Amino acid sequence: MKTQNSPQGNAVQRPETQSEHGISKMLPFHLPEATNVKGWERMASIGGGALLFARGMRKGGLFGIANLAMGAAAVYRGVTGHCEMKKQISKKMG
Repeated sequence: MKTQNSPQGNAVQRPETQSEHGISKMLPFHLPEATNVKGWERMASIGGGALLFARGMRKGGLFGIANLAMGAAAVYRGVTGHCEMKKQISKKMG
């Protein structure tokens, strides 16, 4: 548990949460609690998504917008560590 000083100077005990670790402290949005994308898969999503995003910026047009959208989704998947599609497929597979 971390201690946090209140305005009066008294120490308050509060439990640490998963969102207090790593990159999630720096993000301006709430991350999903359950992560189902881990390790190299996360890094590949971030890297591949960044490449798709950059390609979409250079290409322009309808296919450029599609690349931008897919790249942004892949980066989000890698940063949050959560993929709803993977969750649903895992449920159906058993």
